[in-house]
Amino acid sequence: MAVLLSMTLGFNFSVPAAQAKTERCYQIEEKDQLNLCLAVVEDRSSRCRSIKSMDSRYFCLAYVDKNSTRCYSIRNKDSRNICLALIEAR
Repeated sequence: MAVLLSMTLGFNFSVPAAQAKTERCYQIEEKDQLNLCLAVVEDRSSRCRSIKSMDSRYFCLAYVDKNSTRCYSIRNKDSRNICLALIEAR
């Protein structure tokens, strides 16, 4: 719609950054990764609950909710450590 208006009216404006990020997420084919991307971009933990992989779900919830205690539910030790480091860095 923005492109159509821009072409029709001669305006030069870009798509908002958040919308561009969301559009990039929809290019991901794998459902869990798509939902993880959308949850992070939209900052919505409800998206995390659609993730089937439990480790990915815990990672998503920890990251979006900024709650490092959720990282300890991740079974993979390396993923758990990455989760903790990312939460601490936020």
